[in-house]
Parts: sequence; C-alpha cells; structure tokens
Amino acid sequence: RKKNAMLFHRYTSSEGVLLISIFLSILGLVSLWYVNISAFAIGLLIIFIGLLYSIPPVRLKTFPPFDSIVNSLMISTFPFILGWVTSGKSLTTISIIYLLIFYLFIKAYVIIYTAMDIKTDEKFGIKTSCTKLGLKNSIIISILIIFISIILSILFLGLTSPFTISALAS
Repeated sequence: RKKNAMLFHRYTSSEGVLLISIFLSILGLVSLWYVNISAFAIGLLIIFIGLLYSIPPVRLKTFPPFDSIVNSLMISTFPFILGWVTSGKSLTTISIIYLLIFYLFIKAYVIIYTAMDIKTDEKFGIKTSCTKLGLKNSIIISILIIFISIILSILFLGLTSPFTISALAS
C-alpha cells in the first residue's frame, strides 16, 4: 500500500502532518512579519509554491522537469533570497551570481537525491525527472551540473572563495 511506503506514516497520521505543517507555516509567517514585509512576502511565496508542488490538483512534483526545478528552488533559491532579504541587504549582481551557482549545485544534489527514489516512484507510477532520465543519465547530468557550478564559482568568486572551497570539498 502507498501509505506504508513512507516510514513516518507508521508514527503519525496524514491529518497530524497537515496540522503540524499549518501550525509551523503560520508560526514562520508571523515571525517573518516582524522581520520585514519582504521576508513575509517571500515566506508566503515559499508556502504557495510548496502547496503547488505537493498537493493536487497541480502537484508539480509529478510533472518532469518541473519537479526538479521547483524542488531546487524550494531548497536553494527561496531560502537564499529569504536569508539575504532578512539581513537587510539588497540583491546585487554578486548575490545573484552566488544564487545561480548555489542553485546549480543544489540542482545536482536534488537529481542525485531523487534518483534514489526511482524504483519506488516507478512502483507507484509517479513520473519524475529521474524516472524519465533513468539512473545512469540522472547521475551523468548531476555530475555535469556540479562541474558547471564549480567552474562558475572559480570564474566568478575565485579559487580561494569559501563558497568555492565548500563546493570542492562537497
């Protein structure tokens, strides 16, 4: 059964997860409201796109390549921009370069991470970018994207940049 495919369903109900998600979303938005209006707006955007990604009727996580694009945006781009705006800084050319490189690096990670679910997704008939690409192609594309992000990091930020060093170490 599909419900048993996820380990956490053994310990909590879908309703419980939904209630916790709603509570944490409201708590996060209230906190962001006190930071500044831009942070609050980005928080709303994160929640809205998260809903589009996860729940029917849209459920972008089942529409390749949107599953991979949106997933990467949710765990890299939006939190990066939220952190930047929360610090009170304006987006600049260098911050956008950081954002692009970080997005690509996380994109590669998302592809590798979701490639581990290929068999489960295929078993339940879930179409994702990785089920379309297959394991071998997913790994190849992920490695290519990692190399592109590291090359861009070296070119724009330098070899001694903490960002570049972190990417190389990862």
